[in-house]
Amino acid sequence: MPAATRTRDLNARVTEALLGTGDRSPAEEWLTLQEHAERGAVTNPYQRSYLKFWNDLVWTVDEARAGEVRKAPDWPMFADLEHDLLTERRLFLDKSRRVMASWFVCGFDIWLMAGGQDRRWPALMRSTHNRQIVLASRKEKGFQGSAWFIERRVQFIAEELERRGVRNVWPEWPTWTWTYCQGENSLGSKINGVPQGADQCRGPGATFLHFEEVAAWEEAQASIESASMTLLASEGYGGHLCALSTAAVGTYAAAVVLDQVDRREWR
Repeated sequence: MPAATRTRDLNARVTEALLGTGDRSPAEEWLTLQEHAERGAVTNPYQRSYLKFWNDLVWTVDEARAGEVRKAPDWPMFADLEHDLLTERRLFLDKSRRVMASWFVCGFDIWLMAGGQDRRWPALMRSTHNRQIVLASRKEKGFQGSAWFIERRVQFIAEELERRGVRNVWPEWPTWTWTYCQGENSLGSKINGVPQGADQCRGPGATFLHFEEVAAWEEAQASIESASMTLLASEGYGGHLCALSTAAVGTYAAAVVLDQVDRREWR
């Protein structure tokens, strides 16, 4: 069978699997999606591995060196962090300063929006389009709000990738549009920045919730519990939440880390 015919046949089977219109069993449909993903992995390893994307392509700003633009480090800890981002529904990072955790998660935002896929998060295998990211942070004097994180980190990473020729290794790389506290791309994926608050993350659904410095949130528990409702509960197909914070005694963040609240769903 000619290669073009095989590709058309596979595409037809993938469409049926995604829409549930075929007459095959769920197991057969899953094998079709896996075959589709494996073919893509051969041509674009960066789309199938966030860790490789980070290690090879991402550049960051070193604020401790007067804003020097530097290649992202390939520290061993990032392999574990990538695995947790892809497999844990609720991930809490009790981080210290200067470990690049926020940069790593901001890069993950971009990779998700660009259509990154990994079988450890089954929902990502269903489509590369229409990912919805929410980045929340406290907005107040003395704290870096979500607009700062989107402009100074998420947008910065995307623009550096573009400047350094990401399309040479990722030909389907989308085009991007940035406005205040928001970014979207040609795949229909969006990132929105919001402040803390129980009503800020309500909506029909989200792929990824990225919460920064939650120990500084006065409404941390209410905000997180409300936002969690946007993460669909279907096993393997729901969205993920990642909360980051430095240590702070007497906060909801500390209560999670110290196992003083119900943390059955937290990693």
